[in-house]
Amino acid sequence: MNAILKYAAAVVAGLVLNISPAWAVSASDLWWNQNESGWGVNVVQQGTILFLTFYVYDQNGNPLWLVAPSTQRQSVGADNSVTYSGPLYQTKGPWLGGPFNPSSVSATQVGTATFHQLTQTTATLDYSVNGTSVSKSLTGKPGRSIRSSRATTWAP
Repeated sequence: MNAILKYAAAVVAGLVLNISPAWAVSASDLWWNQNESGWGVNVVQQGTILFLTFYVYDQNGNPLWLVAPSTQRQSVGADNSVTYSGPLYQTKGPWLGGPFNPSSVSATQVGTATFHQLTQTTATLDYSVNGTSVSKSLTGKPGRSIRSSRATTWAP
């Protein structure tokens, strides 16, 4: 009898996981566009808030540190897609090899970010940096293992 209950519970859990709408599934993942290797966005979800960290480059090919720490859920569509939006910041800090100087750390708002999760593995990302607008189609990175809804809160 115990084995039958465990089997039934496993079947029900499998059904629930396979039919969950996008807003019921964590957006936490490493997102990218497979046709544009070399950049992406890491998403960590805590409740209705996403923390996005971008690994992108400026017009000269230099790394650009961008974060959207309080990207809030705005809406859930009739198709169960979910949209998050919030401010986007450029961060700077001291060199990693020297002593840490907190006064060298800065976060300047440079635009906004909107993450639109279409399914568990597809999304679009619209963001602006100092007047330059970008729109990308994304997929979750293959081989990913991040599916947690735990995150650390951060405020600039």
